[in-house]
Amino acid sequence: GIDPGVSGAAVLLAPGGSIVSAWRMPDVREDDELDALREMLHDAEIYANRWPGLEVCCEDPGIIRTGAQYQAAATRSLARIVGYVLGYFGVTNRAVRVVAPSTWQSAIGILRSSGGKTRDTKAQAAMLCGHFWPTFKVWLKAHKWNAAERAGAFDAALIARYGLDVQ
Repeated sequence: GIDPGVSGAAVLLAPGGSIVSAWRMPDVREDDELDALREMLHDAEIYANRWPGLEVCCEDPGIIRTGAQYQAAATRSLARIVGYVLGYFGVTNRAVRVVAPSTWQSAIGILRSSGGKTRDTKAQAAMLCGHFWPTFKVWLKAHKWNAAERAGAFDAALIARYGLDVQ
């Protein structure tokens, strides 16, 4: 599962749902960082080769709708990552499912709003990850992932879980 945000991550799940590994999403706002993204995807592909039919599930948040300056930069960065992921795995012949945040979140049980009030999706994702993978948060902390990076990893793990459920 891939959360392509600046604090995003990639998480590889085995077909049974256990976490195999997790990677921080490189900051690709600079051209030289595309090499870091390629290396991360290559590492993930090496692990995933154990399961040839396993597909990649990548979030595509579409257009960011907050603050004009941030909106353009964030949309460009996310589109660049999603495009690179599609191209990379297209070359390796691994299927990629691109999914909107609202699709995987509702399927996995995250409520974006309730009773007219917006809900904290990041807190819900952390709670669900604690349910599915009780030691994942401890592993992330032990490997010095900060709070924003952990939130990205939780999303990536749940995106991967969604991908396994619909595959």
